Amino acid sequence: MPLDQVVKASPIQQANALLYSPQACHLAQVQDDGKFCGSDGQPLDLSHYFEARIFSETCELRWLNEDQGNGFLVILADRDLKLNSETFSLKTTTLNSHLSQTYLLWGKAVPQVQPKEGWQRLAEARIGKLDVPLSQSLKKDQRVSLHSREYLAEVDKFGNVVVIEERLVKLEVQ
Repeated sequence: MPLDQVVKASPIQQANALLYSPQACHLAQVQDDGKFCGSDGQPLDLSHYFEARIFSETCELRWLNEDQGNGFLVILADRDLKLNSETFSLKTTTLNSHLSQTYLLWGKAVPQVQPKEGWQRLAEARIGKLDVPLSQSLKKDQRVSLHSREYLAEVDKFGNVVVIEERLVKLEVQ
């Protein structure tokens, strides 16, 4: 299923996305109509992306382009999303424990430059600018973190535990 159709059929709302192409990783906002918009507010051409991680506090959708825009989809959630079994083939796994994690995004706030409403600009000399879909305003030198949840499972009779999955949750001002 193409990426924009996957989003329309899914329960995800008010989401952000990490989109991977051979050249770069881009951040985008996902609109209710399934369109992915960049910091200029324009819809993105999804044809050159090979992977997407679309996330909100409810769930994460992962999509992998397998055949000229048609891809494989996985949805990770902490609760039953009541998905349509005719649209999605369902497999449920119950995990008992998780760890909350935080990644710090490169760059500090550049408050005098705001790409578009709902976006903030981070900059760092060694990486350049990074526009982040974030409605919170940033003060000079503030940072943005990406929160995730790591799911744990016991893998053997000796009690060894491993991270078997990670779900992106939200972007937040530090």
